[in-house]
Amino acid sequence: MGALEDGYLQLIDADALMALASQEDLLLRLERRPGHYLVKGQAMVMVWPGERVTEALVDQLNDAFVFGNQRTATQDVEFSFYQLVEIAVRGAFPGINDPFTAIACVDRLGPALCSPRPTRHAITA
Repeated sequence: MGALEDGYLQLIDADALMALASQEDLLLRLERRPGHYLVKGQAMVMVWPGERVTEALVDQLNDAFVFGNQRTATQDVEFSFYQLVEIAVRGAFPGINDPFTAIACVDRLGPALCSPRPTRHAITA
């Protein structure tokens, strides 16, 4: 199933996808994650078995994906890291020379990188 528009994938309603997969007895494989920029028609999710895909199912799947013109930190953890790194680099830039800002960013990145990874949930039949 492809994206309906160009833009950043901002949010995926995983609960809705899980409920739909369970209800329709489907296997869904996400091809993209929040933060990715997609071009209209680019694959977002693969559905198996494909012969069960209907227009109604495609509409329900599309409802689980939110697009926008910029990245957001809601489900895009990488975006938050990029923002902190950008601020740190700017603080260390010779023209600005603000080492305290750079150090504060590194201090914030450290604990985030050491946090345990979120657990993934397996679907069992």
